[in-house]
Order: sequence, then structure tokens, then C-alpha cells
Amino acid sequence: MSSKAYLTWALNQKGDLVHVDEVPNGNMNEHSYYCLACGKEMTIDVDDDGSYLFTHVEEQPHCEDDLYLHEAAKEIIYAKFYASNDFLISIPQHLSCCDSSFCTFHNQEECVKDKHIPYDLKKHGYVECLKDYMFPNTKYKCDLVIKRADTFDQAIIISIDAGSCHVDVTSLDNRIVELEVYNEESLMTLQDNAIGEGRATFLNFKKNNSGTVDRTEIDRGIEKFELFSSGKYHLDIVSCSEISNRKRSTVCEIIFTEQIMGLYEAKIYSLLKCYQKKRKACYCELCFFLSEVNSYGLTEKICRRYKTKGTPQYPIREAPIDCEYFSLNRTLVANIEREYNNVAVIERELDTMKHAE
Repeated sequence: MSSKAYLTWALNQKGDLVHVDEVPNGNMNEHSYYCLACGKEMTIDVDDDGSYLFTHVEEQPHCEDDLYLHEAAKEIIYAKFYASNDFLISIPQHLSCCDSSFCTFHNQEECVKDKHIPYDLKKHGYVECLKDYMFPNTKYKCDLVIKRADTFDQAIIISIDAGSCHVDVTSLDNRIVELEVYNEESLMTLQDNAIGEGRATFLNFKKNNSGTVDRTEIDRGIEKFELFSSGKYHLDIVSCSEISNRKRSTVCEIIFTEQIMGLYEAKIYSLLKCYQKKRKACYCELCFFLSEVNSYGLTEKICRRYKTKGTPQYPIREAPIDCEYFSLNRTLVANIEREYNNVAVIERELDTMKHAE
């Protein structure tokens, strides 16, 4: 944070919160303005970009930035509460996928979406906002307390964290929204958006919700191997909403319902499955004669028999099918079978003619 904040908020002589943009052409003659932090008189200055801002009169010391931001945030929220018939607070919810009951790939831990849902507190009976309220048996004041008409039951605390200006209220059992305010942009976020849409921490709020979200919002990545009629293959991580998409030439799919291995291991695992089923494919990555070489800082995979047998030097690029010199790398196969002998996959054998229709 800079040593001097751009002070864009102040109180007028009536105690109303005013943004500097609301002062016509920076005219100070009609009203007096006072600092939110120290209460002393302020004037209007112009920065290097020609923008107006509040500043302490010349003989007054400049207030600490953190104190100004803390008080400004508190006043903005307080004024916002009473300026409108609604007061939105954006609460994070733990929502499950709407397809969870019948989806083959559903995973209770992964198929969820943390999503902020706006709630209008006034529609839920919250009609009063208190500044600097001290609960019984506590030694500190809460920045803001939002409550129902005649009771503090289920009162919500809003705590402002502006760096050095911050009171820790986490020992209370109330629902708490802790807002991080670190510059003027943070203040504008409080002014223009639902509370909680900036940097915010929600304490003692229930995250479980009966609501759901569309599958496309989950966007869970699933490893999917595709073998094509040409013998070439492709492995990628696709979103669950696109898992059924395929090319017309696809003859075999292997879908990993749990992502417990890396892409390379998943590819070798899938190729081995295709090899065991005698599928037409390029099996160079399972071949004993495939080696890695370093050349000019680059790693390339070559066939060790390209000089003596005329096989492709870089077989992964050319993807040869039914190589007569192929020899299964049994050490590699044994490692894959040992490490991943209980992998949950879905194998699909596809009729390319039906699919093409």
C-alpha cells in the first residue's frame, strides 16, 4: 500500500457519506467535508491525472491509510444498508451437479461447485445495521452488526480487515463476514456489488445446500483415451460435459473415472489394453527399442533399430502401424500392471459404421 491513499470518501456537515465525484466540479463552497478517520476538516485537491480527491487541510497531519480504509468501508456498508429496500450479501455455497443421481462419472468430492449465491437480508427480516456494537461479555466492538428488529438471535457480523486496522471477532459464534479492504478499488467493490463479492472470508456459515448447478459449471476434467480406425490415438483431459463427444473414426475409448495417474501413465495403460485386445494401433511407446536421446537441449524419442532395420527414426511422429520389429517392453508393462492394477475405467468398443450414420 502506498504511503498516501487517494481519499475519495468523506462526511459532509450533516454526517452523510459523500464520494468526491458527487461534489460538482470540486466546489467546496456549498458544504464542509470531514475525514472519516479523524473527523477533521478536509479540502479537495487535484492529482496529476486531473482527478479530484479529498485531502486534509494543510495544517492537519495525514491519517494512516489503513485507518481511513477501515472507516470508509464501514461507512459505505452502513449507508448502503439504509439507502435501499434490499441489501444483498453474496454467500458461498457448496453445490452439487444436477446430474449426480445418474451420472456414471459422479464423484462426491470432485463434482461440486463453490458458487456465491446472493441473498437479500432485508427479505429475510434483517432491518437494522449497528456500527461499533459491543456484544455482552466481550472486550471489543464489532465493526457492523446486522440484526432483525427485536432480537440479536442470528445476527450477522461484518468485520473490516484493512491491515493494521482489524479486530479479531472469530471467537464469537455468530455468522461473520470478514472483508479485506486494501485500496480504493476495494471500497468501490463494496459500493457497487453485493457484500462478499470481493476478498471475503465467511465464518460459521453453512456451505451445504440443496441447490444444484448445471454439469457445464462443474467442468470436471476426466482423462479420455481414444483409438481411431487409422491406428492413431489421442489422450487428453476433457470436461465431463463433453465426455460423449467423439470423432467418427473412433473405434475404442478408455475413460478414467478417477484421475489417479499422470497423462503418460494413462496413455501407456490404455495402449496396453488395446494391445491385449489385438487392436490395430501404433505401439511404439510399448516397444523395447524405443529410447530417449538428448540433442541440443531437446529430448527426442527414437527407434534404436532405424539404422539397421530401416524403421522410422522418430516413430512417435510417424506412428507406424504393425511394425514387424516391435518387441514388447515387458519391464514397462510390469511396472504399469503393478502400480495401476485397480484403476477404475470405462471401456467402450464403438461401431464406426453406426456412429458415422
